Amino acid sequence: MKAIRVNQWGGSDAAEIEDVERPQPGPGEVLVRVKAAAVNPVDWKIREGYLKDWISLPFFLGSDFAGDIEAVGEGVIGLEPGMPVYGMKGLRGGAFAEYTTALPSEFARKPFMP
Repeated sequence: MKAIRVNQWGGSDAAEIEDVERPQPGPGEVLVRVKAAAVNPVDWKIREGYLKDWISLPFFLGSDFAGDIEAVGEGVIGLEPGMPVYGMKGLRGGAFAEYTTALPSEFARKPFMP
């Protein structure tokens, strides 16, 4: 899958599109097929190194996302593949990718829109 990763602190040229393995949901997580992601100010602050005391490299960028649950990890109750969700991963990053893992506390079900 494609994902945007930062391997060094810097400007927009520090963010690179890379081919990486699709993540698997761990216990208590879901795998989301990302349909949309937004640039949150925390994304460029991470990329430029403003948060390097809390973030280590390499780092997958992306906080805000929307998509559909693809798979659920062990212990996840009440969520199932196909459910549309949106959320914010904060400093965990990884939303600028085709797939991302997320904790149920990091997202909500999208409301039904006819």
